Amino acid sequence: MTINKIILSVEFYSNNASSGDCSRNEASGKNFVIVCAGKDSQAKGVDGTLIALTHYVDNLPEKIVTGKIGTDGLKVDTWYSLDNNGKFIEVNYDD
Repeated sequence: MTINKIILSVEFYSNNASSGDCSRNEASGKNFVIVCAGKDSQAKGVDGTLIALTHYVDNLPEKIVTGKIGTDGLKVDTWYSLDNNGKFIEVNYDD
């Protein structure tokens, strides 16, 4: 998988949004919202960050999957993507 974008926000009350496939969005401040519309995108945030990733079926957007870091079973400072069933999965990167 080729990563074509990395978006990082560090200020309070920031919002990240991306539309390209394979985008990586990271939030490191409080009260963040990350929305990824592209296929195979990833999100990572601090406690309380809201994330929304788009699940694709046959290369077409099927649904938006949302969660909150620190709840919903999502861990702080961990990259997440969606599996083939539209469930959050941890993604490991060698940065």
